[in-house]
Order: sequence, then structure tokens, then C-alpha cells
Amino acid sequence: MNLFLNWNRRFRGGIYHRILGAMTMFALGGILLVGGISYYVVNRLVQRNIDLSLESDARHRLQDLEHMFSSIQEELSLLASNTLILNSIIDTAEKRAYIDPFIKSFKLKSNMAFTLSICDFLGNPVASSAADRPPYRNPKLLAQTIERGVGYAEILGKGGNDPSATLLLAYPVYWEMTGKPEGMLVAELPVREIVDTMFPAGENNDHLGLVVRSGQAVLYSKTVPDKGTSLRYRMDLPVLPPLKDLHLQAEITDIRRVDFWWLVPAYAFAAAGLLLLSVLISRKLSFTMTSHLRALSAVTQKITDSDSLEIRAEIAGPEEVRSLASTFNAMIDRVRASREGLEQLVLERTTELSRSNAELSVSNEEKEALIKELQEALQNVKTLSGLLPICAVCKKIRDDQGYWNQIESFLSSRSEVAFSHGICPVCAEKHYGDYIEK
Repeated sequence: MNLFLNWNRRFRGGIYHRILGAMTMFALGGILLVGGISYYVVNRLVQRNIDLSLESDARHRLQDLEHMFSSIQEELSLLASNTLILNSIIDTAEKRAYIDPFIKSFKLKSNMAFTLSICDFLGNPVASSAADRPPYRNPKLLAQTIERGVGYAEILGKGGNDPSATLLLAYPVYWEMTGKPEGMLVAELPVREIVDTMFPAGENNDHLGLVVRSGQAVLYSKTVPDKGTSLRYRMDLPVLPPLKDLHLQAEITDIRRVDFWWLVPAYAFAAAGLLLLSVLISRKLSFTMTSHLRALSAVTQKITDSDSLEIRAEIAGPEEVRSLASTFNAMIDRVRASREGLEQLVLERTTELSRSNAELSVSNEEKEALIKELQEALQNVKTLSGLLPICAVCKKIRDDQGYWNQIESFLSSRSEVAFSHGICPVCAEKHYGDYIEK
């Protein structure tokens, strides 16, 4: 979890870590994809080759079984045409001297144990490798070998895992003088003896299972545990008559499987090596790709720390980075020009504002002086308001205490007015008219 969070932070971090993370994840995905496909393909190809090899081995073993049956038929057929066999049937005297040793010493090429008997046309044994062999009185056997003059095959015993299952083969013995069968050659071969020739002694065949059938009847069965992935191969044994009439069929099972678990750690080690190599290459490529961007980032940091617009970015690296550096320098030049213009404008506006402040200060001083004068004037001004009770005759004014005062004294006490007395022309004419020269 911590590793995932660390990678997540790196992937969401700077461009260097993003490129490194992206390239690493891409390499990891490619390794897993190629590894998975190659593992699947190799597994399928190898398993297919193994299956073909096992199938070929099974086919060869079944062909060997078919050759064994065919070889037995061929040997018995040739033996039936042997002159000694015919003489033992038609020669009633001196036959024991040569036929018994011959019958008992006869061996098949496979050297398997079997019973061999020479019988007359009634099925009575004339000579046999087994003591006290009862006669063969099977009507079908006698009809096919004596009357029709063809070979006969039959399965005796229970079959399956029962070791008593026996293959009986009978061939007619012809006399050239008459051109007819005078007797028959009968061989009884244990099926287990025939099948065991497929599994030589000293060979480990625990992985092989075999079932031999005659139609639906099981003649021989050797089973192995079915692991679900066992290879099964079945074939009809292409034998000649009379075995062909038995419809022999064999099925072989091979439980050998090859495990490819060792490919997993091998692929894991290979994937780890490729991933490490891809990480190193990714680091190198991402470092190379981002070196100029990191240099440009360092220039911006230096400008931020020093607050100087005189620093320039080096125009180097790929075309895109050079274009970015040129644009960055042009932007710095424009910012510096804008900054210088702004400083000049601020200076002009500051000067103008200072002048306006000075003028405003003078105007304020003048206003303050005028206000002060007005305040002083107001302090010297006394006003009268309201209704004044004045005598209609003598013109005296009544004050708040109810006293009647001369108008001159009343106004003088309540304002800054001073009176000087004179006489108007009307009064002068009225009161002093006699004294005034005309």
C-alpha cells in the first residue's frame, strides 16, 4: 500500500516523476503482456509437442500390439501348413516319435506361454502341449475350420482383469491329395501374455493404462488414475481374419504431464531484470528530457527569490524547450517594461499628487484663517430675537424683570451697539422750530 501511494505521489508530482512513472508503467505493462503471451504460446507449443510425442508413443505401442496379433496369426497359419502337422493327423503309426517333441518345443517369436494342439476333423486332440487336453467340440469351430476350411477365432474366459481370458485361434490343416481339411491346428493364448509384450520387464509403465476390447467385451484392462489431463488414444486393430471377426479395439491412456511451474520463476526473474533495466533507461531518458525544463524552473525560482528581472533563461535543448525559453525571456522583458512604465507613471502621479496636496494645503490654511476670523466675528456679535415689549409713547422697553428701560440702555446691555445722540430734521423742526434760522 505504501509503495502504491509513493508511486501515486510521484506520478502526480513533477514532470520528471510523471515521465519516469509513465515509462515505467508502460514498460511493466509491456513486460507483463509480452511475458503472458510468450508464456501462453510456449506452454501451448511445448504441451502440443509433448501431446504429439505421447500420441506417437501410444500409436506405436498399439501398432506393436496389432503387429503382435498379426505375427501370431502368421506363425500359426504357417505352422498349420507344415508337413509334420499333416503327417501327425493322417499317420496313425509312429507319430508320437516326432510330433510330441515338436509340439512341446515349438515357440512363438514373442516367446510367450501358450497351448498348442493338433486335432482331427472331429476335434479330438492328436497331439497337444498340454496334458489331457479335452476335445474341441464347438460346432461353430468345427464348421468353420473343417467344413469351410477357414480360420476361426474366439475369446474364452471372462476377460477384463480376469487372467483366464484366452484367445483361441484355429486353422485348418489341408491334405494336398484331397484338397480338403483333414484336421485343425488350435492355439490357446492368454490375452494377458499377448498384451504384456507391450510392457517389457524393467520398464516403468506406471503412467500407461491399456484396455483391449472385443466389441463391447473387455479382454484386458490396466487402469491408471485419471488426472483430468490424461491423453487417451483409441484405435481399431487392423488385423486379418480370423481375428478381424473379433472386432479388436485398444485404448491406451498416458497420464504423463509436464508441469511448467519452473517457467513462472524464470519469467519472474526475467521480468524483474527487464523492469529494472527499463527503470534505469526511463530515469536516464526522463532526466535527459526534463533537464532543460528543470533549468528553466531553476531560473524562475531564482527570479522569484531575487525579485530581479535581469535574469535570462538559457535557450538550449529541444526545439520545444528553446521556444519555451524564448517565450519566457520575452515575457520577462515585457514584465520589466511594464514594471518600468508603471514606476514612471506612479512617479508622475505622485508628483502631481504632491503638488495638488501642496495647493490643497495652502487653500486649507486660507480656509482655516477665514473660519477663525468668522468665529472671532461671531464671538463679537450679539443678536436679539423674539418679541420686544416697547411703549408706544415713550418707546421704553420692558425687560424680563418687568422694568421699563430706555431703548438705548436696553440695546447697549444686550449687544455691542453704542449710541450717539442727535436730532433729526423733523424733530428739530417740530420742537425747535422757533429757534432754527430759516
